[in-house]
Amino acid sequence: MNEWEMLRRTAERLRTNYPSGTRVRLIQMGSDPRPVPPGTEGTVIAVDDAATYG
Repeated sequence: MNEWEMLRRTAERLRTNYPSGTRVRLIQMGSDPRPVPPGTEGTVIAVDDAATYG
């Protein structure tokens, strides 16, 4: 399986598990230069083809 196929499958799995409207809570961000505080809550708007949700 190539990298693009793995990414496509990951994005599809995330879309199934986290449909639009799903509430989420941030646990940690790691070394992001502009971190969001742990415990911040939000709502999933969509999952894009790069398996990024916003």
